[in-house]
Amino acid sequence: MIRKKEPKIGSFRTLVGRAVIAIVATTMLIATTAGEAISQQSSKAFEESFRKNGDTWKEIVTAMNRNDFVQAEKILQPLVRRGDAGAEIWLSSLYLEGAPGFPKKVKEGLDILINLDRRGNLEATHSLAGLHADGKVVPKDTNLAKKLYEKSAHGGHVESMKLLASFYEFGSEVVYGEFVKDNSKLNHREALRWYMMAAKSGDASAQWNVGFMYQHGKGVPQSVMDSYVWYSIAAANKSSDFYSQSRDKTARDFSPRQLIIAQGRAKRCMASGYKNCED
Repeated sequence: MIRKKEPKIGSFRTLVGRAVIAIVATTMLIATTAGEAISQQSSKAFEESFRKNGDTWKEIVTAMNRNDFVQAEKILQPLVRRGDAGAEIWLSSLYLEGAPGFPKKVKEGLDILINLDRRGNLEATHSLAGLHADGKVVPKDTNLAKKLYEKSAHGGHVESMKLLASFYEFGSEVVYGEFVKDNSKLNHREALRWYMMAAKSGDASAQWNVGFMYQHGKGVPQSVMDSYVWYSIAAANKSSDFYSQSRDKTARDFSPRQLIIAQGRAKRCMASGYKNCED
């Protein structure tokens, strides 16, 4: 069965930039959206940074909107010197990808990420893993990439959890959403474990994947009831026709009593913060 793919996210710098703009705009009561979601840790880093340095971030956004990234870098530097993780993440992405009128500074960008990784910043660890998996900025090293993804996943980074789950589900090396097939690496039980960890962190796409694994008996005995529960939770957490259709199709052969039981389990699971999800 071919899965419908999730929409691709933009570049790291684009995501960071949009997140900054969204945080500033929300605080200033300006109507805007971030466009795509970045990881929870990055969002928290920016939110904390903005609470402490709101006026400075407004200046940064103003410079960004003028495509004056030289000035944005200049404004960021004092925050970076103080160890502000939000500023460091944004500056590292600017250095690694460059911008109009602003050439790349790859070494400086990598140094920032490496320093953040050593300080336990999971977003930096995840980003370093992606760079080693991709091989365009640093030498390609899929073994190191996997170790870094594992490090950030064990620390609670949801996107890393999902990448590892995909690795084990498809038996593939994951390279920025593309898979290099290797059936010797299939491990559906391990895939389900990582999907479940991400699902219990509240991630809707991971919740859908848990439902898919139950529906098709991958790494677990097949269970239409459990599949419905997780499809239902995914649909409740994210407005998506795809998620709701998965839920509804799974329930087609349910009796009225079975449907009531399944709906009750889904509600109980969510109400418990995903701690009470079993039958």
